[in-house]
Amino acid sequence: ASVLLFSGLYLYDAVRHRAEIPKLEDQALHMRISGVFWAAHMIQDHRLFGVGPGQFVSNIERYAGNLPEIWMYQPVHSLYALIASEYGILGLIGFLFFIGFVIRSWRMHANRPIIPITILASVLFLGFFDHYFFTFPQGMILFWLSIAFMLQSDRENTNAKQIYKL
Repeated sequence: ASVLLFSGLYLYDAVRHRAEIPKLEDQALHMRISGVFWAAHMIQDHRLFGVGPGQFVSNIERYAGNLPEIWMYQPVHSLYALIASEYGILGLIGFLFFIGFVIRSWRMHANRPIIPITILASVLFLGFFDHYFFTFPQGMILFWLSIAFMLQSDRENTNAKQIYKL
C-alpha cells in the first residue's frame, strides 16, 4: 500500500496532465478542429469526386495557407472526413455501403459470433477520431482484418471442431 501511495504521489503531475479535459487553447485540439474545417472546405469545393486519393495533405496549403511547422501538414483526424474530402461524397457513400454489406452478411448468419462485430464497431468508432485505419499500413491491416473476421464469421463450417476433424 505504501508503494502505491508513494508512486501515486510521485507520478501525480505526470498523470494529471493526461487526465485533464483539453482546453480550447491546446494546440493539438486546435489542429484537429482546423483539419475538420479544411476537410469541410475541400468537400464543398470537390463534392462528388474529392481532391483525389492521398491528396488531402497536398491541398492543405490551398485552404490553410502556409503552416509554420512541417508536422502540421497531416490528414484530417477523422476517417470519414478524410474519405469524403479525398474521394468525395460518392466515395463516402460507397464506403458506407461496403460497411453495410459486410454487416448485413454477418447478420444473415444464423450463429453469429459477437467478437467480429465488436472489433469492427471499435474500428469504425475510432474512425471518428483518427485517420490511421486509412493512412498507416498497420492501421490498414487492422481495418481489413476486422472486415475479414466479419466475412469469415459468415461462412459455414467455421466451428473449430469441424475444421480440425480428421
